Amino acid sequence: MKTTIKIFLVILLLALIAADMPPQLPSSFWGYIQGGRVGQAVTVTINGQVRAQTTAIAYQGKVVYSVDVPMDGIAAGTLASFRVGGIVAGSARLYSGTNKQLDLRASYLWLRR
Repeated sequence: MKTTIKIFLVILLLALIAADMPPQLPSSFWGYIQGGRVGQAVTVTINGQVRAQTTAIAYQGKVVYSVDVPMDGIAAGTLASFRVGGIVAGSARLYSGTNKQLDLRASYLWLRR
């Protein structure tokens, strides 16, 4: 009986400690978008699932973006795809608490008949 109470108290203590921990910091990115347009959607996807989204803006005559990717349920080093207007424009690995420059290239393939 005493062993059961001790195990219960240890589990309760661990749960209280975990509940008191601060949330993980996001993995943040910013950069220029070559070939992009102001107002285009910039999305960050992992395995096809959108994890973060922002809109391209103008800064000093260039098209730029900035996005924070929440790390909730994401393992450090997970590869994410960055899309501009639905087109894959770059990729990067995610790490909590980072703020990295990642310039994107919005390339479009125009087909002629």
